[in-house]
Amino acid sequence: MRMDPQVAPHELPITMPAVPDASSILGIGRSTAYSMLQDGTFPVRVLKVGKRYRVSRADLLDFLGETRVAKA
Repeated sequence: MRMDPQVAPHELPITMPAVPDASSILGIGRSTAYSMLQDGTFPVRVLKVGKRYRVSRADLLDFLGETRVAKA
């Protein structure tokens, strides 16, 4: 699922977003995001799940100063 770049942080799905989705919310280009991931400077925690990288939703919201709100 690719996120709309205009999505508000509180509208993030409960599942962990992919790196391109998180980078879009952070205003970072996809290539830059993966470069930051490789050198350990991505601004929030990233977890490798299988062959994919996922961003911690809670860390992303904390970084953005958003309140953690669960959506049903």
